[in-house]
Amino acid sequence: MDRAEGRGRSKPSGYGVGGQFLVAQCGLSRIVKVRKEIGANVQSFRKRAGLRQKKLGEKADLHPVSISEVERGTKAVSVEALWKLSRALRVRMASLLRGV
Repeated sequence: MDRAEGRGRSKPSGYGVGGQFLVAQCGLSRIVKVRKEIGANVQSFRKRAGLRQKKLGEKADLHPVSISEVERGTKAVSVEALWKLSRALRVRMASLLRGV
């Protein structure tokens, strides 16, 4: 293949036509599902602990808006933030990943 014409180079995920784009879309929808499942777990444990988002944010050293975004599944949560949340909620980190 002629590299000068752009053929033969691989494209980043999410680019392309037909099936390639569908694969990227399927992966994206799975990521959103995972975020929502983690968020539901965080919210469930927070409510069981009788905490408001603001108080959980203080205990976990995270902004309350971040807590809200994680619970709604609109924000990706880092491993560090999951660790902080698990400590603040006094649950195992694996518990926050249940069902993922």
